[in-house]
Amino acid sequence: MAAELEAAEEEFKRGLPKFRRDVLASKRLLLFRGLLREVGHEDDELVADIARGFDLTGKLPRSNVFVRRFRPAEQTETQLRAGAKRLRDGLLATVKASDNPVIDAGVLKATQKELERGFIEGPIRPEDVPTNASLTHRFGVLQGVSEEGPKVRPIDNYLSSQVNAAVTQVEQVSVHTIDVVAGMLGCWLHEWFLAGRPSHSSPLCKAWDLRTAYKQLPLSDASFELDSYFVIFNGSKGTSEIYRQRVLPFGSTASVTSFIRAAYALWRLGTLGLDLVWSEYFDDYLSVCGQEFARH
Repeated sequence: MAAELEAAEEEFKRGLPKFRRDVLASKRLLLFRGLLREVGHEDDELVADIARGFDLTGKLPRSNVFVRRFRPAEQTETQLRAGAKRLRDGLLATVKASDNPVIDAGVLKATQKELERGFIEGPIRPEDVPTNASLTHRFGVLQGVSEEGPKVRPIDNYLSSQVNAAVTQVEQVSVHTIDVVAGMLGCWLHEWFLAGRPSHSSPLCKAWDLRTAYKQLPLSDASFELDSYFVIFNGSKGTSEIYRQRVLPFGSTASVTSFIRAAYALWRLGTLGLDLVWSEYFDDYLSVCGQEFARH
């Protein structure tokens, strides 16, 4: 099926803007859509929305798989644009080093890595940012230590840039919390005990983590044009630097909703199409199976 769709995949992406085409270059979108339809997934517009890119403001689309819950925006997009320059000028005037140089270095390193991988563009001169475009401050949170040193997670503060206030949500997206995991494992173990606990079906669990998960989904043209800009403090230069997102930023309300739509679709595909026993928690999947199937 993948080979049959190869030419159609290329044609499907040919008309996309370059930034979005680059993000989606390795994604087999038509194959994904075909498989989702085959298992009867109700979010039929997901692949079309991925191809169009996701908005960070305005009314978010309905997926038809989550509970309907209307949450209006706190301000209109017109109000966001009207106040954008004032907020941007104020942010640029106050961006400075944090109290921890390790965090500043971590944010810079993460940003440079995103630049190398094509997730962002820049640096960009302040005068090249559109007058009505928002500017978001990127800060860092220390999340332990890895083999490479302190692990710093960059977060884009779309709350302070007021972009999050211009989002209207029509659904309450959900993930599988510990109660779902407990129920899933309990049901699996119950069936295993009823079968006499055969050794070949001894339970094995594994957690799967989607790498750079948000970075796999592109922005829409409108959000790329007006809400993709963020600023960091570059400690090595002692000044601020502006960059531009091509993909969903971590820190945006709309990003969470859009990403969970895609993550949930993957879970449904595995559950209905492959009979997997697994759960989905944002970009983490917990799978359980019998020992004889683990190699698959």
